[in-house]
Amino acid sequence: MLCRFCLMLLLAAPLAGQPARPPIVGIAHFALKTSDLTAARAFYGCDLGFAELFTMNNRQDGVFFALFKVNDHQYIEVRPELKDAAEDRRSHLAFETTDARQLRAYLAS
Repeated sequence: MLCRFCLMLLLAAPLAGQPARPPIVGIAHFALKTSDLTAARAFYGCDLGFAELFTMNNRQDGVFFALFKVNDHQYIEVRPELKDAAEDRRSHLAFETTDARQLRAYLAS
């Protein structure tokens, strides 16, 4: 029993010289791909009532993404990039942490 406890402590402790991982306290934003930006705007803006903060445009295709505010810490990014219905709609996910520099150092180590 004591050996299991010691093993758990060793596994939970950070390696020597490795920075401690700061807590991840939430999801800052997530990005989704859509084939119909107009329908996505209607869903997130009208149906769910999230404010569209802005649209980022690129030079070639027009809209690069639209950003909707969920609350003061969370946002939804919608990108008109979906080419095929079988394609994964998720683009990326971003987390909120208490110390971004420390998290970067932790991940780099």
